[in-house]
Amino acid sequence: LQAEAAEKEATLQAQVAEAEAKVAAMAEERERLEAQALNAERRAVEAENKAAATVTSTSVTIGDRVMKGDGSRAVGVVLPVSYTHLRAHETPEHLVCRLLLEKKKTQSKTI
Repeated sequence: LQAEAAEKEATLQAQVAEAEAKVAAMAEERERLEAQALNAERRAVEAENKAAATVTSTSVTIGDRVMKGDGSRAVGVVLPVSYTHLRAHETPEHLVCRLLLEKKKTQSKTI
């Protein structure tokens, strides 16, 4: 009976060791995949920054970001645009706001 118990214990210990080895292998694979994902993300950001550096005149500055002509965002680049360019993209809502602000500014100067 003791021999049978010892044999079962040895079998269980072997199974535990095998499971621990699998867990260690999975952890190594996870670390490798995370490093690979970080490298891919870094390359994507570098490519996006490189593309942003060559943004064409179809870009429009919105706040502190540059929107490329295809609608994607150029990271880390702010290009100046002319007042005329901004006015060309003005919506009716923007026009109303701009005119109201100019009217308010004019009225405050005359007071």
